[in-house]
Amino acid sequence: MTTRWSAVFRRTGMDPRIFGVPPAHLGVVRSWLEAQDVPCVVSQDVYSSTVTGWAVLDGGCTEIHRYGLTSLPSGMRVVGGDCLRLLISELGLSGGPRPEPGAPFVEALELRDRHRRNAARDVAAWERAELLAGCETGDDIRAAAQRLLGPVPHAPGPGPARVHERPHGPMGPWRSQRWVDEQQAAARTSD
Repeated sequence: MTTRWSAVFRRTGMDPRIFGVPPAHLGVVRSWLEAQDVPCVVSQDVYSSTVTGWAVLDGGCTEIHRYGLTSLPSGMRVVGGDCLRLLISELGLSGGPRPEPGAPFVEALELRDRHRRNAARDVAAWERAELLAGCETGDDIRAAAQRLLGPVPHAPGPGPARVHERPHGPMGPWRSQRWVDEQQAAARTSD
């Protein structure tokens, strides 16, 4: 029995073309990326988050190790449908997300061929890696996705961000999730 793609990748709610990698699967995805001949750029400054960007096909992957207050928790995100489908195929996972309406669907074999032909041979790939290595915030990664992939097809408008993409819970960095839960429970019991 093969593992479903949704066990290794999850929708982030930031953009339909941005997927998160749960902590349990970071090592597998990172190992695959490090074994590839793709541009990899690390952005690391004193007193700021360390961000690594890998250029893969139409987008790539970005991994942030948070330092200080940022709008993204530490973790890895996959940017781009072709990149995600290639990872699903290369990792031997089953299934996959539905393609965006109007977006061309490319078979996994063609994605593999394209990846092997163009992986690290052009300047544009290095520029994509640099762009992804600069994604410290949610706005940065959304802007990078739009720059790399174009506007979101049939965007329904900004929806609420998922709680797992916020660093400190729904009320901001000064309130813990436990505090929020206690306040909500107290409000329910007082009604």
